[in-house]
Amino acid sequence: MKYLAYLLSVTAILLFTSCEGPEGPVGPQGSPGPETLTQIYEIENIDFDTSNEFSYFESFASSTNLNILDRDLVLIYRESGFIEETGEPTWELLPATKLTTQGTLHYTFEHTSQDFVISFESDFNLADINETDKNAFLLDQVFRIAIVPTDIAPNPNSAAKTIGGNDPYSYENISKNAIIFE
Repeated sequence: MKYLAYLLSVTAILLFTSCEGPEGPVGPQGSPGPETLTQIYEIENIDFDTSNEFSYFESFASSTNLNILDRDLVLIYRESGFIEETGEPTWELLPATKLTTQGTLHYTFEHTSQDFVISFESDFNLADINETDKNAFLLDQVFRIAIVPTDIAPNPNSAAKTIGGNDPYSYENISKNAIIFE
């Protein structure tokens, strides 16, 4: 009896899911999306030394024709090596930390809508850095700068507070004690 019920239910599922009606009309064309393109460019042969206080400063106006807004996202990558088989460069996102026998090295950056600065810091005197680390981390560095246009989203917490008064838990009658934090 169970086998017969199983066979009938499988047959019914196959019959109803395999039926297909005529294709519906094509919907209206949607509005075009925003034309936001990420701009990427590279700067090469950057040396960090005492003459530039182990930092590199550049104005966006000297490198791009893009009007950068305060809300745009700026990402900076450092060329960290190459893939042996292909010779393709590998990139690491800043900030980045390197550990050496002498101590810790840090690449950091800051930016405004007008310019950016890449800084190189350490927990030891950089004038005493050995030649191997100096050549690997301070001289002839290549950086890739990515400028990502963005729009500022509304604050997600503001909607939660207006739905249920001052307490976002009250929207769904959730007890704060019922939430388990692991």
